[in-house]
Amino acid sequence: MTAINLSPIDIDFLLAQLTLPNNTPLTPIDATGIRDPMGTNNNQFNPNWGAADQLFTRVTTPVWGNAQGTFTVVNGLGGPSFVVDPNPISYAVRNVNLVDSAPRTISNLVADQSVDALRKIGLVTSLDPVIAAQQAELVVQDNPANPAGARVSPLTGTVNPLSYSGYMTLVGQFFDHGLDFVHKGKDGTVLVPLLPGDPLYVPGSPFNFMMASRTNTVNGESVNTISPFIDLSQSYGSASSHTAFLREYDPAGAITGRLVSGDGVNPLSGPAAGMATWWDIKQNAARVGVTLHDIDINNIPEVRLNADGSPTLDANGDMWLVAKDAAGITYYVQNSHIASNTAVLVLDQETGAVTAVAAIDVAALLPTLTLSRIGHAFLDDMAHGTGPNARNTDAFGDILPTLTMTEYYEDGTVRYTGTVSDLVNQHFVAGDGRVNENLGLTSVHDVFHSEHNRMLVDIKAMVLGGTDSEGRVWQARPDAATWTNEMFFQAAKLVTEMEYQHMIFGEFVRKFTPNINAFAGYDITLDASISAEFAHAVYRFGHSMLTETVDMLAFDPVTGKATGVDKSVLLFDAFLHPTAYTKETVGEIALGMSRQVGYEIDEWMTDALRNHLVGLPLDLAALNIVRGRDTGVPPLNEVRSQLFAQTGLSTLKPYASWDEFGLNLLHPESLVNFIMAYARDAVLTQFGVHPTVTGTATLADWDTLQTSDPTAYATALRAAASAAINDAPFMTGGNSDYGRIDLWIGGLAEQKVAGGMLGSTFDFIFAIQMIKLQSGDRFYYLDRLVGTNMLAEIEAQLMSDIVMRNSGAKHLYADIFSVADSHVEIADATNPTFATSTQMVNADRAGWYQGTFYGNSGDYTDARGVA
Repeated sequence: MTAINLSPIDIDFLLAQLTLPNNTPLTPIDATGIRDPMGTNNNQFNPNWGAADQLFTRVTTPVWGNAQGTFTVVNGLGGPSFVVDPNPISYAVRNVNLVDSAPRTISNLVADQSVDALRKIGLVTSLDPVIAAQQAELVVQDNPANPAGARVSPLTGTVNPLSYSGYMTLVGQFFDHGLDFVHKGKDGTVLVPLLPGDPLYVPGSPFNFMMASRTNTVNGESVNTISPFIDLSQSYGSASSHTAFLREYDPAGAITGRLVSGDGVNPLSGPAAGMATWWDIKQNAARVGVTLHDIDINNIPEVRLNADGSPTLDANGDMWLVAKDAAGITYYVQNSHIASNTAVLVLDQETGAVTAVAAIDVAALLPTLTLSRIGHAFLDDMAHGTGPNARNTDAFGDILPTLTMTEYYEDGTVRYTGTVSDLVNQHFVAGDGRVNENLGLTSVHDVFHSEHNRMLVDIKAMVLGGTDSEGRVWQARPDAATWTNEMFFQAAKLVTEMEYQHMIFGEFVRKFTPNINAFAGYDITLDASISAEFAHAVYRFGHSMLTETVDMLAFDPVTGKATGVDKSVLLFDAFLHPTAYTKETVGEIALGMSRQVGYEIDEWMTDALRNHLVGLPLDLAALNIVRGRDTGVPPLNEVRSQLFAQTGLSTLKPYASWDEFGLNLLHPESLVNFIMAYARDAVLTQFGVHPTVTGTATLADWDTLQTSDPTAYATALRAAASAAINDAPFMTGGNSDYGRIDLWIGGLAEQKVAGGMLGSTFDFIFAIQMIKLQSGDRFYYLDRLVGTNMLAEIEAQLMSDIVMRNSGAKHLYADIFSVADSHVEIADATNPTFATSTQMVNADRAGWYQGTFYGNSGDYTDARGVA
């Protein structure tokens, strides 16, 4: 396990960054200074490039297709109901509720990876349910040798390396949450009806639908609230006011340099020295005089800040919140519930002086003030029914203490029962509000939270004198007195974010694609902002990687070795379940998920995501299709057409027929499903044989059959699509419905590029985005750390090293993003010993005997159980 061992020269380097006058670089391409959490001023010529709260860029010209209609909500005696207007309307129309059943239909036909669905296309052949399930699992698992020679390891250059691990999926979600987030709900909702024959359809139920919130827009374009630079905003936030609440303050109100942590004592607090909960955040804020209320979860209050972005603490060590009156005059308060304040400060707009409002005037002033908020949330994803709102909070904005609730696991047993307030308080808080989405994601947050605090110990020891985390003893530096705890915070942050950035570009993203150019220096002409195509379609490929379980293995806290006790949980049960997270969870997940073979990146998605997203009857595949349509992401072939026109790359040439599309599928067997999903009207009209209509059936006849006898309808549709595949004119250009295939589902299905894990369309957009994030970042680690010992130390470690020193788990496979074929503890007393090489071979074992390796070629299985 490699550790980061900083040198005194590294401390000199850090001090130079922290004391750069006005944090202004000597030249526009100089990598000195510290980052602004929002990403502003990274590019000195274009300060908003790569900054938070900016519009997504576009790789292509947007295309908005039509929804099937609109709906309005009518409140009646029996509760609310929907009134649907079936007239098609463009997704480009904002502030309207839309109806579109197609996304769920496409998901059911194309993204379903159930045994039955795979049997229909010939990929499962056994009728024995146990064998059939095994066949299906092998079909959907990652196979780096499919197609042959298509994968190259970024670490070793090995062709067809090991399958990727489930831990890679978790880091992928964590990575995504540091790139983009879009607010939803203000522009309306998309109603996705469930049709008869849908596995979630309940005859007679008034709830045969799913709801998808539309993205909030500015002039029709979505806003990215995250700074996309690889800056570990998942831990530190994308706004200085957010970061102010994540800093730890001691009981006297002084900054400690740590990220706020749990105390491990109060049942509402996080694990000792581990991730902080909402309860911890409120207690921490109170140490600097600020009172937060539960309603603040939804929108973080703006904090009074210094010029460098740190919180302004007054002579008493108190922090202040910003409020405004109708004239825009700035005031400062300490209670987010304006009416509860007893002291108010006012800012002189001309002189910048801050004075106290006379106590006698405060009561009259408070009703005229509005608390300023930053538009970012502490928590974006919470357990069902717990989000604070006007109905479940008191006059101060706190969850009503009398409200109770009970949550259940998938098997029906209780997973939480108690007050809503207690459950809200136990949600973890980090730099990104999605930290509680699942236990696996929380564990990755935990690793980097711990790494920051561990690095702080080392830096403080080297500056102030003391013992670091590796047991090295240091004498105080002559300049120790010049260091502030804010400087210590920023120093630990700088090192930790550089570790993260190296891991992402050295191990992670290049595992997906070999087409990310090597870093050749900062390019000031590159805009690192995230594109709409990347955010709303391409990087959502990670949803295809998740399996049905979050694998967890118990481990010995002394040795860090797995004990063999399986503590895995269903993905359904891992959703939004912070109360299940303990101090051991981070290590248990690291051991379990690093040994789990992930699902191949393709058009299929596991049932927990397609039918029970975050524990609700929701379909993530359908939601992804809705997201692409709602944000104007063009269909797959239109994207290819525009990219081909821009680049001339033959790999991006648009498809000219269904036949061409089918030839570029990773799973050609899925072609019939795509035809059913996107050419339904055409194939039923041309090839359909209606079971009850003599002669040519109309589309109305087929619609009636779909409702009255969904089984007969599905059989007839599949037969018609199969007939279409055997019809040369249809397949070679007679039908153009392949042009309607949504980018997300179509891009997932494409054949992988040489050396990578993505199809040609996704690979291009992904690689271009990564190049911009690498070469468009003035603070990219290879430039920023050039000539330092720190650079060599960071480059010598792997993600597995970071995980092991922050989780308690040991003996992880070095490449934590790959699954080793087997795990053997050399010192394990249960390992058999052999007197001769013959005995070893006969026992189906392999190993070294007297300097020669012996084994049975072909008799060993990989992590999937395949020889």
